[in-house]
Amino acid sequence: MNIHESIRVVTFSTFVSLLIFCSSVFAADDYYNESVPPQPKAFYDINLTNPVTMRDFLWVIDSTYDLLIQKGTPPAKIQFVVSLRGLSVAFATNEFGMGTPDEQVGIEIRGYLNSLLDKGVRIEACIISCEWVGVDPADLLAGVIVIDNAFASSIWYQTKGYALIPIHQLP
Repeated sequence: MNIHESIRVVTFSTFVSLLIFCSSVFAADDYYNESVPPQPKAFYDINLTNPVTMRDFLWVIDSTYDLLIQKGTPPAKIQFVVSLRGLSVAFATNEFGMGTPDEQVGIEIRGYLNSLLDKGVRIEACIISCEWVGVDPADLLAGVIVIDNAFASSIWYQTKGYALIPIHQLP
């Protein structure tokens, strides 16, 4: 097993452990008494270097949205922002993974991003990151909004009451 495979195994193991931990916390009687916030607002700050991890976290974000709906939150009240920076912007292109071993994960990433867009989730890509990793903004999925600076966006949304949810991965 090479170092990249080891990192993937550790990352996935950590992710699964987090899901199990969260499941046990959510099952506790004092969780939130089955109620939901009247207007859930979350800012997902995504800076990932692994497309499989990106796919997995997009699934979690999509599932979180669906959970809020199941618990009674009207879709119009859910305000989610997915902000992509760093290498993550490369995973949100129309062509990511095509003709490579990452082709299937690229298809799944596009599927989750499109699902979130269809639900009204705002998805942003930082232009600084696009320039840094060589992504032409025209190659981003339709509906992904190019912004000037992901840090400035994070600050703005936090001042508007959005919960900051950092999703980061070191190379």
